Amino acid sequence: LSMWFGAGRDGGNAPDAAATPMPGSGLTVTYLDVGQGDCTLLQCDGQTMLIDAGIGEQANHITTYLRQQGVKSIDYLVCTHAHADHCGGLDAAVESFDVDTVFTSPYAGAAASYLRFVETVESAQLTLEVPDAGARYRLGDAEFEFIGPLSDHKDVNDDSLVMRLTYGDTSFL
Repeated sequence: LSMWFGAGRDGGNAPDAAATPMPGSGLTVTYLDVGQGDCTLLQCDGQTMLIDAGIGEQANHITTYLRQQGVKSIDYLVCTHAHADHCGGLDAAVESFDVDTVFTSPYAGAAASYLRFVETVESAQLTLEVPDAGARYRLGDAEFEFIGPLSDHKDVNDDSLVMRLTYGDTSFL
């Protein structure tokens, strides 16, 4: 298991990341510093998941970083919810990489950044999937399960996707 935490931005290049590698690992979790918002890259046994991508202004930084890490495709792209600081850079990920599966939360809202993301997904002839709580998937030897939302709140934050990834004895929420 390797974990990478964003250490800050470096004035226009890809987000910084400080490494804490552990030998023999098959899972790498990278938390990218995108300022306001979230962006997490998970890689396990040749598969890749990107969860959120900060605001649109961070898109170039994120795609540059992914390329530097050797990412050529994204198996799972996850939009936890429709606020710009989470979904703003996801359209660039769809435009820059081959994406297999796109997950999104049940309540979309009407934020311009989310509508742009939806349009980009549709232009790429992909389908937005709203996973049910309890749905399980594999990312290499890791497994992830959607554990929320459990009910429909009609609120962007309250209807955010929540997932747990398990790799051996280690899990992330």
